[in-house]
Amino acid sequence: MTLSNSEYKKNSVWDSLAYYRTRHPFKRGKNPALLVIDAQKYFFNNVSRAFVSDSVSVLPYIESLVNAFNNRGLPVFLTRHVDVEGGPMHRWWGTVMKSTDPMTELIIENGEIIIKHSYDSFYRTNLSKKLKENNIDQLIVCGVQTHLCVSTTVRSAFIRGFNPVVVVDAVASKNRELHNGALLELAHGFAMIATTGEVMACL
Repeated sequence: MTLSNSEYKKNSVWDSLAYYRTRHPFKRGKNPALLVIDAQKYFFNNVSRAFVSDSVSVLPYIESLVNAFNNRGLPVFLTRHVDVEGGPMHRWWGTVMKSTDPMTELIIENGEIIIKHSYDSFYRTNLSKKLKENNIDQLIVCGVQTHLCVSTTVRSAFIRGFNPVVVVDAVASKNRELHNGALLELAHGFAMIATTGEVMACL
């Protein structure tokens, strides 16, 4: 499944991203890995108070990427966010995503699970170690939410030298304005921007 140009032109951010895509065009690394951020019922189930409505649109693209990477024997990592009671996430949002809560369960399981407690998928996890063990030189990122966990993780991946790529049609936020702003910031200073079709074509 790919996203056509006509579909994306409906989103005003696409024209703004064109400059950055020209300046830093997407190229496949020698050893890419896929990172799916927080594909959990908490964000993808419409009965959840944290439901991201655009998750309905991006899920098929995420699933296509996971299947493509698995079929080619390329590493797939899946983050599962679980809060620490009393921690900064709890203090900020006033809620706790407990490991025992069924809503924190992943809806995609074909990959290695990374439990995280922060926006940053690298913070106090073994993700960096796993990537280095696999000699990963490019991290393809999708999932939710663009302006929170995706953005923070991509910046962290950039600093660590993993050359992140954001799959623009496979990320979403609860608020489209925040989503668009995050994409522009990431494209400006931290990541290449690609569509699912472009990633699939080079695998």
